[in-house]
Amino acid sequence: MSGNNSSLVTAQPTGQVESFTRRSIQGWIEAGDAEFRRVVLKVNDKPVAASVASRDVDRGGSGTVRHFRFPTKDIWKFLDRGDVLTVETDGVRLPIAGEGDKYLWRRARTGDQSAAQLAEMIDKGYIFDKRGKLQLSKRKDTDWQSRVVSLYRQLNEIFRSEWGYTLFPSYGSMLGAVREQGFIGHDDDFDCGYISEKSDPEDVRQELIGIARRLVDAGFNITLRRTCIHVRRRGEKLRIDIFHFYFGETGELQFPFGYAGEPPYMKEDFTGWSEASLAGHRVFVPANPDKLLAHTYGPNWRTPDPGFSWPKDRKGAAKEANFSELERSDLFWYNHYAAAPLAEPSQLAQHLTASSTKRPQIVDVGCGAGADLAWYAANGAKLVVGFDRSAAAVDLANQRLREGQPVKAVQADATAAGGIQDLVSREQFGPEEKLFVSRLLLNAVEAAAGAKILREVRRAARAGDILVLEYLSDTAPQPPKAQWHRFRQLINRTALEDDLKSLGFEIVPDALPEPGEHIQRTVARASSEKI
Repeated sequence: MSGNNSSLVTAQPTGQVESFTRRSIQGWIEAGDAEFRRVVLKVNDKPVAASVASRDVDRGGSGTVRHFRFPTKDIWKFLDRGDVLTVETDGVRLPIAGEGDKYLWRRARTGDQSAAQLAEMIDKGYIFDKRGKLQLSKRKDTDWQSRVVSLYRQLNEIFRSEWGYTLFPSYGSMLGAVREQGFIGHDDDFDCGYISEKSDPEDVRQELIGIARRLVDAGFNITLRRTCIHVRRRGEKLRIDIFHFYFGETGELQFPFGYAGEPPYMKEDFTGWSEASLAGHRVFVPANPDKLLAHTYGPNWRTPDPGFSWPKDRKGAAKEANFSELERSDLFWYNHYAAAPLAEPSQLAQHLTASSTKRPQIVDVGCGAGADLAWYAANGAKLVVGFDRSAAAVDLANQRLREGQPVKAVQADATAAGGIQDLVSREQFGPEEKLFVSRLLLNAVEAAAGAKILREVRRAARAGDILVLEYLSDTAPQPPKAQWHRFRQLINRTALEDDLKSLGFEIVPDALPEPGEHIQRTVARASSEKI
């Protein structure tokens, strides 16, 4: 971004735009006697967004100073060289730090959108959501409203029948239902929650993990986030976020995601449920929602504030009820295997049964749903054991295996000390050389866990046993955000093979064909009995 120094405003400045970035425009204004000050963002004098300066900030003076924020992620793609952005309050332009009273865009437009098109979309009811993405206002998007309420009602019926819990609109969705009897225009999702009957954060957390698994079994697509679950009907993009709340030992309602107001909401404040209208749709809210909203958003919750930001306005959170990376990963794979169709044997498995690496005994480390296990058994292997940490994967693997074959899948953690060695001993592998094989597992775990897996394989391997690894290498582009739980890291071949050598493996070059530019294979032979 670049600006120019134009003439400063002649009116007395009432604030300043201090931060002007691709993600947001932020600043402060002197509030004076006003409880709130409205701030407007304009492009070529056309209002495109409005915010409210409502959060007090300390700037060292005696007057009241309040912060404002515009999320601006999508605005830049509409701008062309010469377009002008200004920020105003009460008809007065606010100075932009280092720029003057306006910001002149000096880059050529790269797409086919323009400021004129932005103005047309604003006139049709499009607004910038809380992350700065341009969308049709949720107050006008009746198709979205009907679909998301349908999903909410379906889930509420399940929660009531399965666990006796009422799902209620929470956070921004409850704010809209109570304050506006409708959806908040700039919101980007539908939030709901339930109040657990449990009081221990560990119990509350495990309860929601169990709920998430049950919803997966019922056909929903579930993503476990740090503070909630994302719920979709399988094959659809429409999403509802479900948050877990609970009364702690002191009787205070706990918010794993967080709260931004005072005073606390106590158990005695909750008196049951009442019906509310959300854009004409019937939903449930606490019988006294005002106090809950005051604790969630602060005393000024009745005044819309598009500039509200949880990272800056959050006052506290019950982080002890947040989900760990391991818990999130486990649920990811549970959901993945429940939805995944049965796959054909991999190219790697087919190569292994027709190459010099073929062995009569095979250990599939991280076997997933067992696509390769039956193939190994049907193509000459005398004993095949696959194991995976995911119970869902192991269940699917055993369902596809035929009785009488020398093959099985078991649930086990490859990172557990001595776990692979115990499994090999328990399954009574003979003295013949074994083949340990793992596909993409190193991409699906953190680096430290990957190092443990390699060490545990080496502890279980005898001299002459073969290890075959297939992995997505660091020559590939970074995976999209949607796959972060599946591919946590890309593997550097040189570093991997150095690690194997340090563990007592010898690298066997050119033993298998490479499947592609970014998928690579390493074959190694255990060279000694001990490391």
